[in-house]
Amino acid sequence: MTAFIPMKATIREEEMIPHLAVQAFHHAFLQAVQSSSVVYAKGQYLLKQSPNGETQVLKNISSYYTDMPVSETILKRKKKVAF
Repeated sequence: MTAFIPMKATIREEEMIPHLAVQAFHHAFLQAVQSSSVVYAKGQYLLKQSPNGETQVLKNISSYYTDMPVSETILKRKKKVAF
């Protein structure tokens, strides 16, 4: 059984989390591309990149993108009722 240990981080460390996540994802993607073929979406196209660097367009996926209408309703919290 593992115990939850609260970690304290400074505001600067908290701000670095998204940047570190992008770096980790980029590094993992590069490792995956070097070892095998990778399929990913970029610029409304489905692409396949092989370890030798060759990129092949598999499919145009622009028709799968949909614009979602913006909701005009405002969500409000319900008032708590004391018993």
